[in-house]
Formats: sequence, structure tokens, C-alpha cells
Amino acid sequence: TKYAPDGTVTVQLAPIGDGGLAIEVHDEGPGIPHDDLTRVFEPFFRAHDGDDTQPGTGIGLALVAEFAAMHTGRAWAEPAEHGGAHLHVEIPPPDLRVPLQTPHDPASTT
Repeated sequence: TKYAPDGTVTVQLAPIGDGGLAIEVHDEGPGIPHDDLTRVFEPFFRAHDGDDTQPGTGIGLALVAEFAAMHTGRAWAEPAEHGGAHLHVEIPPPDLRVPLQTPHDPASTT
């Protein structure tokens, strides 16, 4: 894989309530610097900026966070106990989701 070329990537899925989902990703790569843990989900941010051996634009995890937010969920990174990365995504059950608010269109008849 891209960030753990000689290691293992583990993906765990677990239900949350009736229809929610928790996703955890662990890898054995170089990990995420502690100062970057809160920034890795920002668009175009790359934790290993300047590492020309890893192609990419820094949009992948930003999309993950945006998709989670669209379902009133969240995404975050934590330090891994034994190196590597430890990423989380939680999507709450449908009955706990808050609908997205859309701007009111005054020309609308509804």
C-alpha cells in the first residue's frame, strides 16, 4: 500500500446502534507526526509534505471527513501505540443524524 509498503493495513468495521458504522484503519507505515494529527483531514494537507516518494495531493482524507460530515459523522486520527497510523470514521445511525439544512429559496413555491 501507499503509506505502509512493507507492512500490514487492517480495516475494522463495527455497527453503531441500528444502522450506524464505525470504521478503524491501522497501518504499519511511518505514522502521522503528532503535530499533524488534527490536520490530516484538511484539504491539500500532507502529513509527509516534501516526501516526493509518495504521490498525492492531500485530498483523500479530506473527502473521507467530508463524507462523514455529510452523514453527521466524524473522522479523526490518533497516535498509534506501536507506530503507523490509526484512523477513525464514525457514521451515526439514521435516527441520530441531523438533516442537512439547505438555504431557503424565496422563489420556491414550497
